[in-house]
Amino acid sequence: MKSTIPEPTLRRLSYYLRYLERFKEKGLNIISSKELSIALGLSDAQVRRDLFTLGGFGKRGVGYDVSKLFNFLNTFLGLDNLQSIILVGCGNLGKALLQYKGFKKRKFIITHAFDNDKRLIGKKIAGINIQDSKEMQREIRKHKIIYGIIATPASSAQGVVNSMIDYGIKAVLNFAPIKIHVSQGIVISSVDLTTELEWLSFHVHHGT
Repeated sequence: MKSTIPEPTLRRLSYYLRYLERFKEKGLNIISSKELSIALGLSDAQVRRDLFTLGGFGKRGVGYDVSKLFNFLNTFLGLDNLQSIILVGCGNLGKALLQYKGFKKRKFIITHAFDNDKRLIGKKIAGINIQDSKEMQREIRKHKIIYGIIATPASSAQGVVNSMIDYGIKAVLNFAPIKIHVSQGIVISSVDLTTELEWLSFHVHHGT
């Protein structure tokens, strides 16, 4: 089904899941496309198109079954089980990521952290022992980890990702401020915080 779903729709699924979880916590059993559209800042028609693409949920004049839709999205996004992640780069940003509690709530947990700075190796942050990057291959293969996060300097990011992929990582979340190139079959998503701030700056200064 994935190949038939537009990428923008796939990107929105996490937001649907998040708001459905909130609706469940409020004890709501049925939700309308209008209520979903208001919560997500989308048009009513966009919500209906997105959910129709997933297989057609809900009944006209009734709405969507909150639990049914939540459970479907949870499984569709592969969130039924806790997923282990490695983190490479334990500077200021890496330390913040290690302490971020939101990952675990979404069924992701950083289980291993690596760095090549001898001043950091052996230290514990949020209960995670920082290991020498030389141990990365062994740990990835031993625990069959397929998710990785990098928060390294730009100069070393591509090399680190290359090694991670060689060792078995299949999906990478990149916080390094550089374009990372990966082979076919590897999934990568980049978050450049500086670029996002520059985008905000443009809109503020141009009044848009």
